[in-house]
Amino acid sequence: MGEGGTAEAQLANELADALRRIVELERRERKHRKADETLHDSELRYRTLFESAGDGIFLVKGFQFTDCNTMAMKMFGCTREQMIGQSPYRFSPPSQPDGKSSREKATQRIRAAFLGEPQYFAWKHCRYDGTPFDAEVTLTRIELSGEVYVQGIVRDVTDQRSAEKALRKSEERYRNLFENTTMGIFQSSDGRFISVNPSLAKGLGYDSPQEMIDTITDIAAQLYVNREDYAKAGRLLQTQGTVEEFEVQIRKKNGKKAWFVLNAQAVRNPGLGEFSYEGTAEHVTRRKRAEEALRSTNRVLEDIVNFLPDATFVIDKTKKVIAWNRAIELMTGVPKEEMIGKGEYAYAVPFYDERRPILIDLVGPVNEQMESQYGSVKREGSRVFTETFAPNVYGGKGAYLSGIACPLVDSKGRIVGAIESIRDITERRQAEEALQTSEKRYRELHESLRDGFALVALDGKLVETNAAFQSIVGYTQEELAGRSYQELTPSKWHAFEEKIMRGQVYQRGYSDVYQKEYIRKDGTVIPVELRAHLMRNEDGSPVEMWAFVRDITERIRAEESLQRYQEHLEELVKERTAKLAMEIAEHKRTEKALRESEEKYRNIFDNAVEGIFQTSPEGRFLSANPALARIHGFDSPGELMASVADIGQEVYVNPEDRIKLMELYEKQGFVEKFETQFYRRDGSRIWISMNSRAVRDENGTVLCYEGTAEDITSRKQIEEELLIMRNLESIGTLAGGIAHDFNNLLTAVTGYIALARISLSSGNDASQLLSAAERISMKGKELTQKLITFSKGGAPIKKLINPDELIRQSTGTVLTGPAIRFEYSFPDDLRPIEGDEAQIRQVIHNIVLNSKEAMPDGGTIKIGATNVTLGSEDSILLPHGHYVKISVEDEGMGIKEEDLPRIFDPYFSTKGMGARKGMGLGLAVVYSIVKKHNGHITVQSLPGQGTTVHIHLPAHSEPTVLAESPKASESGDRPRGRVLFMDDEEYIRDIGGRLILHLGYHVTTAGDGAEAVALYKDALASDEPFHAVILDLSVKNGIGGEEAFRRILSVDPHVNAIISTGYTDDPLIVNFADHGFKGAIIKPYKIEELADALQRVAPTPPAGL
Repeated sequence: MGEGGTAEAQLANELADALRRIVELERRERKHRKADETLHDSELRYRTLFESAGDGIFLVKGFQFTDCNTMAMKMFGCTREQMIGQSPYRFSPPSQPDGKSSREKATQRIRAAFLGEPQYFAWKHCRYDGTPFDAEVTLTRIELSGEVYVQGIVRDVTDQRSAEKALRKSEERYRNLFENTTMGIFQSSDGRFISVNPSLAKGLGYDSPQEMIDTITDIAAQLYVNREDYAKAGRLLQTQGTVEEFEVQIRKKNGKKAWFVLNAQAVRNPGLGEFSYEGTAEHVTRRKRAEEALRSTNRVLEDIVNFLPDATFVIDKTKKVIAWNRAIELMTGVPKEEMIGKGEYAYAVPFYDERRPILIDLVGPVNEQMESQYGSVKREGSRVFTETFAPNVYGGKGAYLSGIACPLVDSKGRIVGAIESIRDITERRQAEEALQTSEKRYRELHESLRDGFALVALDGKLVETNAAFQSIVGYTQEELAGRSYQELTPSKWHAFEEKIMRGQVYQRGYSDVYQKEYIRKDGTVIPVELRAHLMRNEDGSPVEMWAFVRDITERIRAEESLQRYQEHLEELVKERTAKLAMEIAEHKRTEKALRESEEKYRNIFDNAVEGIFQTSPEGRFLSANPALARIHGFDSPGELMASVADIGQEVYVNPEDRIKLMELYEKQGFVEKFETQFYRRDGSRIWISMNSRAVRDENGTVLCYEGTAEDITSRKQIEEELLIMRNLESIGTLAGGIAHDFNNLLTAVTGYIALARISLSSGNDASQLLSAAERISMKGKELTQKLITFSKGGAPIKKLINPDELIRQSTGTVLTGPAIRFEYSFPDDLRPIEGDEAQIRQVIHNIVLNSKEAMPDGGTIKIGATNVTLGSEDSILLPHGHYVKISVEDEGMGIKEEDLPRIFDPYFSTKGMGARKGMGLGLAVVYSIVKKHNGHITVQSLPGQGTTVHIHLPAHSEPTVLAESPKASESGDRPRGRVLFMDDEEYIRDIGGRLILHLGYHVTTAGDGAEAVALYKDALASDEPFHAVILDLSVKNGIGGEEAFRRILSVDPHVNAIISTGYTDDPLIVNFADHGFKGAIIKPYKIEELADALQRVAPTPPAGL
């Protein structure tokens, strides 16, 4: 029982134990099922978020896409099938904006994320069709179903980048407007300025906006002449929120008063107080003065118009009357008060009793319909003339009127109205009509005379005859034309008639009646009776003769006609006298026109752009216009004429030129485009081009010289610049070729030296000698760089440069020696320049070296730089803008005047030629570099007084940023791999192959591009590709490096190519990365440079590759 009980108890315990284990197993099973359900729900929620996200999401495993959401497919422009299984860099361009490989950068980012380092970065993606777009990418490590992935989230920020760019451009435009507008702009609060622009500060006499802000602490008290204006403006701003066209007097810094027009608004800005005010201030002092001057001028013009004896009125461009003088009041009976301001042709009513266009309305384009209202309308330029009958003037009596109308223009030549002047010509018209009637009667009488009439020139030729004369002699008018009266007279009468002419006609103007004979056309001789008369002009000189001729064959009929002839003769004399009176009147009109012409000439003389002059044979100015005075540097023509007593000695730089000018006057009487140099009043020199002539009297004696003079200094400067540039270009091609070939030779020399040096121990004397030889050989590279400066192109490799530091560094090694002292002068705010640091350093070095050599006994060299801004008033031939002006001044022996024009010529030197004396390239190099930097260089020098060189280089608007020198690549294990080396020179291939082999690479050489392409394709097909390719840019006979690279790139987009050349200025070298190259190396190069270039493009591959 005891044992049985024990067994039962043990069994019960085991059963209870088993039951607890069953319960525990059931609990664990329920927990596991719940965990699985939770994991499933979590994955379901992730998938929901994955598909509904607004950004593109993808999963990467093993550097391949394993999943992506709908937005990612839409963003990359492809289907899921086109995306899954692709590498991430399939959707990236070959390189990123920084020039680095997209494949390498993407691999680094994905690997870092996979190791648990979240990545967030900007990236240049491209869609399935190759279209690029900007993106922001986030990479994180996640685990799904026990597997590790890299999750990528991509956001397209193309529109954001565009908006940011537009915002920056808008802000830049506003800042430019604020800084550069001529309108003053301000912001104020609590009676003080918060900000002002430079235009407002300058307009009020302050040196800078900050000075104005700091100085003015109480706007009302310090600026406003009338403080009530400030209060009034404040009330308007508080009640209306704005003020517009508010005119106010402002007190400037110097205490003077100026007029401004304010336009402002109130702006609520808690940061600056309850309100701040912002707006514009326009300086209108000149306009106010001009308005007052205009009002004064208008009053003067109104007085002038009223004073005119002719009836005159003026209309504005809206055809409203603005002036109506006293003479027109008398003519029309309409007072000024009733007509001023009237329009719609109201001014026509007093003349024609109706509103209609009249002469003043014809000013401007031709209007045939309007002109048809007048019998005749004449135009001379912009002036319009007519004569017409106005029936309504003088109380309805009417009158013949002559009118002239012309436009009124403002200072800019714009038509602002018109003026018409009217003269009563009734009496003249009546006289003309009477004269026409008289002339008609005279002509009828002339033709009906039974006596012959002949008008004879002083040489005896018949000018005019009547029918009676023609009947007497039996000839027609046509037959008489060109005949002389002596031909019609028998020779026996010639001496007798000549005596009458000399003794009577020429003495008293007429002859007594005398008889002679005429030979008729049929040969018969008839007796005639005549009297000759002499006509003289206004100065008494004989003009013509005329005579009445009578056939006295029938005396009785002649006697009966005598009385009629006498009466007709008296009438003829009256008519002729009237004609003479008309000629006198015409002469007076001619005199008036001459005076007007002289006045017009005076206006042209005074306002001409070219200088106009008259000089005496003794060399003094007789007359000069204002333009000539300005050319010579004088304030007025009077000051010029009073100051210059001897033109040849005081004005001409080379007096021999005036002697040459006098010889040309003597030889040909005139000169055209005669060029010479003049001294201005301040002693500066200018170039002049003259067109002039010698004025002589009737005896040939020179009275004066007159002509025009044009300042052509700017043109001559341009011609000199072009001449220098042509000289430089003439050696450009030769220099480039020499530099390239020389660099090839140096490459081989330095390469063999380097290999020889490396093969020796470092302590060996021969090794040290080889090192020295290598350094000296590399000096040849500097010489080739100078030659390259002359060759075509020569584009500088530019970066931002601090001029202060560069100048100090460039002059430190030159300005040595106890006898040489130097002074630097640089402002703290000196702007940076953008240029090639090596080339600018060469410029400073060459100039300072010249200054040092010009002072063999020592002296001071002053070196400085300053910020300058060039505008339209500056004579330097550069675009307007900001520049840094670098000046180098020495106390040396100076440069002769005749040498100055040649100092920039290649191979010109005042020191002689030779290794120690110079090659004449120093300043030529300087000139070429400055020009290629879009700059300008000038030299001022006087023998014995030193030389100053000024260089203007474009300034950069940003703060100085000094480019950091690239760090040398860290050397690890010696690089290994295969390198293809192409060069057309066998000795370059030999030394290049040796150097590359020494660096631990396997090397294959090629003689031209075609061979290099073939070798690269073979290596690529054999699974033993080249890790790097070095291609020579220029090949004499065959395909060059650039074309070879393009062909290789077509078969291997990931080729690691290095371009090599001796042409350091080739654009492809300067911007090699833009053309797809991974590196560039310039001949001659050291083995260290070659190793660094190879290490950069083809790092040491993993062992076994």
